[in-house]
Amino acid sequence: MLSVYSFSEQAIVDFCEVTHDHNVVHDPQFMKSQGKKAVVPGMLILSKAIGMAEEIIRKGANTFHLFLNSMVGANEPLTIGYRVLERTPIKAEIIARNSKDTLSHKGNSSIIYKRNQVINDRPSGQHRSLETKAMQIESFSNQIALKENPLGAILFSIAYASHSLFQAIEKPISNIEKEIHGYLNKDDQNDKQSPFYQSILIHLPDQIHVPIGGVPLDYFIHFERIKEGRTYGAQVFCTQNGEEVYSSYYVLTAIPDRLIMRMAPNL
Repeated sequence: MLSVYSFSEQAIVDFCEVTHDHNVVHDPQFMKSQGKKAVVPGMLILSKAIGMAEEIIRKGANTFHLFLNSMVGANEPLTIGYRVLERTPIKAEIIARNSKDTLSHKGNSSIIYKRNQVINDRPSGQHRSLETKAMQIESFSNQIALKENPLGAILFSIAYASHSLFQAIEKPISNIEKEIHGYLNKDDQNDKQSPFYQSILIHLPDQIHVPIGGVPLDYFIHFERIKEGRTYGAQVFCTQNGEEVYSSYYVLTAIPDRLIMRMAPNL
């Protein structure tokens, strides 16, 4: 199932407001001052595409292996959706394409599938609790056309994890968090870098817990070094009221801010 879709400036602003994404590349006014289009958040594209594949999840898909590549600007048409690869066990490719395939990296496509192995992850790492408001999940779900659908709440908790990850970098506790903070917050403006997702691996538990608004989401985050000053991994375990929502593993790479701005689509 594929559809042509685009994200307006207002859709970008609304998504960033509800997920607390403060990156200036998503600010239409700032980006216009740079001669650039506002960049659509990668998590907005992923949430929309996975939401369109809701029937695949109902058929048992419980693992998302997601990749991010090119940037997409406001109002740029995207062919977005999914393509079934296998039916037993279920497996599908998640797609978002314009001139490039934005959900692939080095030949790896984003996929959702039913895993065979049992995942026995347990909370570890630094605990970061994020408050949620009753309207946050509802607003998020409406934005990705999953009104009153439990998948909307789950995708919100995944998108909201970005705020927790970046909060951990901005206010580091562990030594590895302090190392990342040091590399990303250099005094020289020309050397400043920002974290960019290369990939995200997400495991849903066998017993699905659907988050509710008004109750904090708890994120347990453990960073590890892959290549110092360049690439880091982050294990993230999300719970609410002690119930597992999902476990995940992120690979983040540091990209110079000047390069990010150069990569952003021109007006």
